[in-house]
Amino acid sequence: MATLTLMKNAPCCALCERPLEGPSMLYECDRCDSLLHEKCLEGLGPYYSRACPSCGTENHFIRREYEGYPICKYCNRDIKPGEQVKHCDCRGCDRVLHLECWRYGRSRGCPICGALSKDLIRRFDGWGMPLAQIDRESSVCEKAQGIGTSIKLINDEPSEAHLRIMTESIRKLSELLDKPGHILSSSIRSIKPGLVYLLGQQPQAASDRPAGETIRDHASCLRERTSNDYIDRKWLGYKKGGSPLQKRVIWMLRQMGLKPRNVAASNLIFFRFQRLSQRDYFSFAEKCWPVHESILSIVQPKMVLTYGNAACSPYAFLRRRADAREESRLDAGHAKWSCKAFTIPGQFKVVGLPHIGSYSIDEHPEVIGWIIKLLEFDTV
Repeated sequence: MATLTLMKNAPCCALCERPLEGPSMLYECDRCDSLLHEKCLEGLGPYYSRACPSCGTENHFIRREYEGYPICKYCNRDIKPGEQVKHCDCRGCDRVLHLECWRYGRSRGCPICGALSKDLIRRFDGWGMPLAQIDRESSVCEKAQGIGTSIKLINDEPSEAHLRIMTESIRKLSELLDKPGHILSSSIRSIKPGLVYLLGQQPQAASDRPAGETIRDHASCLRERTSNDYIDRKWLGYKKGGSPLQKRVIWMLRQMGLKPRNVAASNLIFFRFQRLSQRDYFSFAEKCWPVHESILSIVQPKMVLTYGNAACSPYAFLRRRADAREESRLDAGHAKWSCKAFTIPGQFKVVGLPHIGSYSIDEHPEVIGWIIKLLEFDTV
């Protein structure tokens, strides 16, 4: 088999179309993953703009470091020397993807030309160096961004059997079906084996959601649901994905090395409420729980990540339900708030963060490091 060599062909800025050189800082669009020079976006050069030139979204940029290596076209992150890759067969494309990203992609083909790679697994050792053939895969390839810790993604797609499991559990909601609300915060495509299940308190008010939409309405079109509430919805008068809670959730997932659209997400209680007693809160949560159990049976997460850990919260409900006595805590770095965690043996870990609507987790990267360590070890 001919030797494949990846020659230096740096990605280009979406604004000025000049190559991105590394090491340097750049901006990444949170909506379409386009990359821009730091100077182009900040107006220090001649191509000033605050809107993404690819998708038109304004002020949805994440500033990050670029080390000058090739960029995986699936996760938009650097492919560093020593990492395992898949190389596109198409002569005119010459693109590489992280091995785990190739497995995680829906078509398992090149995102540029669509070609399905029949090549062996290879290893990128540097620009101008042959892509070494590898006989076997390492068990962990996906790197958590910003922390440098390795985690593994599980890669399957939702099946008809999975959808049937969810539909049968939704029927059990009975008296709740005609309440205004919805079941999923993520796309139906995210309901597949994965690392994390994200669980909020209750659905947020969205100005672009159909007026009077009920849980029954939402359930009837579950198969067609392709939007993500944290990215595509307008909350509290903000632009799409622009509320503080939405931005913090997206930041948190990205820092964990996850692609936000691929993370299964829901809310403990499927309808909006103003105030509930602890007794009523747990009662309604218990009625919604069979649906969560069906989702968990499909996703099989290593962690249920909740935001809200007070007396009436997803974390408190799960801890009470599991009768968990042991708990670990981390100072949240704000007032007397804490981040909490416990383990349900043989199932998953549960992490409870202060409610992200009020807690600026993006100012506390040490919390992300703590979460990733919990993912790596079997005990809390």
